[in-house]
Amino acid sequence: MRWLVGVLLALAVTAPAMAQDVEVLGPIGGGQEPVLTGGTLVWSREDDGRVQVLGRPVAGGTVTEVARATLPASDGRLAGWRVAAAPGRVGVRVFPREGNRQVLFGGPFGSALTRLRSTPNGAVMATDRDFWAWAGGFVTLERSGKTLQAVVTDDRGGTRVLALPAGAEPRTLAVSATTAAVAVARERVDVLDITSGAVIRSVPLGEARDYDVTSLSVAADGALALTADSGSDVLAWAPVGAQQFQVVMTGDRFGLVRVADGRIAFVEPGGRTDAARPVVVEPRADGEPTLLFRGPPAFQIESLDFDGTHVAWASQACQFVAKAEPAASTVTVPAGPCARTEISITSFATPEIPRRNPSLPVYVRCLTAPTARCRLDVRAYTFEGKRLGRLRTTVPRGARRLLRVPLGRRDADRLRRADDNPTYFIIRTIDPDGKIRRLGPI
Repeated sequence: MRWLVGVLLALAVTAPAMAQDVEVLGPIGGGQEPVLTGGTLVWSREDDGRVQVLGRPVAGGTVTEVARATLPASDGRLAGWRVAAAPGRVGVRVFPREGNRQVLFGGPFGSALTRLRSTPNGAVMATDRDFWAWAGGFVTLERSGKTLQAVVTDDRGGTRVLALPAGAEPRTLAVSATTAAVAVARERVDVLDITSGAVIRSVPLGEARDYDVTSLSVAADGALALTADSGSDVLAWAPVGAQQFQVVMTGDRFGLVRVADGRIAFVEPGGRTDAARPVVVEPRADGEPTLLFRGPPAFQIESLDFDGTHVAWASQACQFVAKAEPAASTVTVPAGPCARTEISITSFATPEIPRRNPSLPVYVRCLTAPTARCRLDVRAYTFEGKRLGRLRTTVPRGARRLLRVPLGRRDADRLRRADDNPTYFIIRTIDPDGKIRRLGPI
């Protein structure tokens, strides 16, 4: 079994202008993710009902608006979106609040994006990528009945289906430059030319055969990387010219993966069973991979991108970028526009309410905080919205605690008589500078 080894250097002081340490780009507002393309960092935010796409040199520099997408009133109100970018072009896939259709916008950098067409819904899981830009336009995953299909859209809104090999798992699709890759029948990965649709390379999974591919990535040079699960997880890759995938490391709960310039960025557990962290490693043919970077823990990593030098990702609360080097590694979220406290919450389906000192139990783990403890405001409610109790407390960073929200005796008696659990929690994390993040109802 091969395990990750490496030594993290001392943490450096945050320096956003140089993009050396972890830099906070901004909060998550609609499911968007930061993207790296051609030396440019691209991210987005909502601006008065439209999607504003921002960009700058990834190593640091002036931030400018590189594109914007405005949802016509006839398409409904803005609920969320995803961004894709390639050299010379940017796209936005918008999710209106009403209906089950999405809207695809695209165009060159520095423009108001054109509404290309409406699309069916794509991936079911928020962490499954379903939208890419490439030299000829955009690739989307779209639902057709109970199946997913890959659709290529050109700059005028014309479409064609990208036929995938029999047995392909469309949710594993990955796109880079002019190629797409997809896992096939738990035995291989096929690489396709997007222009012609022809399969140009097939790579057996090797030791990962019969594993379920969790995430797949193809680099511009043709290198491949994947995470896969079969009880335990593997991180595997196939460098250019490899005859089959090679296992880089094994573990548990590996997530998103990206490969570039002989390095791999992926999501691994953050040292706790309910945390995740972005990690960058460099595989070595003669031994264990070298650890290059590890970002701060979060409850979930929603997106990940990597260009070989910099890694960009989004948690459920914030967007980040960092240079993939040991000096940038950190266990805390740097100061910036986002709340810096991350927790995980486990509630009880049928909580036991003690007779003496009645209370409602909930487990909270402090995943990370700017100080030694997570500061919390925990409130319990009935489904009708009546507040049952409140607890102000702290939990040590890295620790999991059983918290009990005190109840009045009459409320406790009513809850004991209830056939099910008619309660929920709303938990607020409170940073030292006053930033508050609200989690729930849970």
